Amino acid sequence: MDGILVAPGFTIRSIRTNVYARDGQGEIFSRDCPQYEITTPNNTRLHLLLNHFKSQSGGGGQKRARQAAEVRRIANGLVAVNEHVVALGDFNEGPATGTTQAANLADLYNNASPLIDCYSLPAFDTGPRPGTFDSCGLRNRLDYVFVSQSLAGTFASGAIFRKGLWGTRQTRPTDWETYPEMENGDQQASDHSAVYIDLNL
Repeated sequence: MDGILVAPGFTIRSIRTNVYARDGQGEIFSRDCPQYEITTPNNTRLHLLLNHFKSQSGGGGQKRARQAAEVRRIANGLVAVNEHVVALGDFNEGPATGTTQAANLADLYNNASPLIDCYSLPAFDTGPRPGTFDSCGLRNRLDYVFVSQSLAGTFASGAIFRKGLWGTRQTRPTDWETYPEMENGDQQASDHSAVYIDLNL
């Protein structure tokens, strides 16, 4: 389940569903891509696109490619009218190498994309492992935050937060710090780490 929490002074101006989006193959977002329009205390407007792409169970690559293409289409439309965009969530696919992107997410990167992957920003800290899911290997970099080019100059910092992640292992992870109260995988907050960024708006 996706959701959003705002601090005092931040206002959710509108919420729009994209669950009815269709292409030539039918339904695109089986889990929706809700679009939140938010204003900051100084009246900067942001559009947040929350995503949970098709899982890797049974493959799902073609579905993720269609979902990425639709997120790109939505972002293109917003950027074309000078809106700020943040597209984020569990995109369920990691890159094969450190110099490539996840193959089925190509539309979010290529052809003069208006979006920037937070992992490519110099102030972003991945910590001791590159991924976000389970053992946090590179192919398990499943969770993303993309910002529009218009927000790149406001990026202050970002990181992967793993304290609530245990994963499927039997013993406590040693590659990252965990909450001492956790004693096994059943007590983890999620099998995904949190990814966050700070923007100076």
